Amino acid sequence: DFELASFLAEVSASYPGDRPLPPSFLTAAATINSGFELRRALSGVVTRGGATSAQLASVLEAAGGITSDFELAELLVMIAQRYPLDDVLRPAYFAAAGRVRGDFEHGRALKAVIARKPLSEATVLALLESSVGLQSDFELAEVLIAVAKAYPVNGRIRPAFLKAAEHISSEYQRGRVLSAIFPRSAPAE
Repeated sequence: DFELASFLAEVSASYPGDRPLPPSFLTAAATINSGFELRRALSGVVTRGGATSAQLASVLEAAGGITSDFELAELLVMIAQRYPLDDVLRPAYFAAAGRVRGDFEHGRALKAVIARKPLSEATVLALLESSVGLQSDFELAEVLIAVAKAYPVNGRIRPAFLKAAEHISSEYQRGRVLSAIFPRSAPAE
C-alpha cells in the first residue's frame, strides 16, 4: 500500500488540473487497503491546487474505501478548507460526510464547511441535512450553534435549522441551540 500510495500521490501532484482524473488512477487507488495510505494518495489531488470540482468529486468517490472515520474526515476537512462546495462538489462532499460514523469526526467535517465563507444557501441547507445524522446531542448542538453564529438563520434556512434542532433530545443542548437564534431580551424595567 505504501509504495502505490506514494506513486499515486506523486502522479496526482503533477497531474494537469484541467483534465479529468484517469480511470486508471481511481482504479489503482481502490486497491489500497489502508485508510491512511488511501487518504495520502488522494490528498495529492486536493493539495496541488487548481483541482476541478469534478476531480474532487471523483476523489471523494474513491475515498469510499476509507473505513477510518479520522482519515475520511481529514480528507473532507482538507477539501473544505481549499475549495468551495459548488453544485458539482457539494453532493459528493455530503455523501462522503454521511459515511463518517463517528459524531466527532462527522461534526469536524461539517464545521470545516461552516468556516469557509461565504456559503451558498444550498450548501447551508445540505449541511443542516447532513447534521441530522449526528447522534450526539452535544456534537449536533455545536454544529448548529456554529451555523447560527456564521449565517443568518432565516428564509429557507430557518425551517431546516429547526428541524435539525428537533433531533436533540437533551433539553440543555436544545436550549443552547435555540438561544443562539432566539436570544433573550433584557427584561423591561
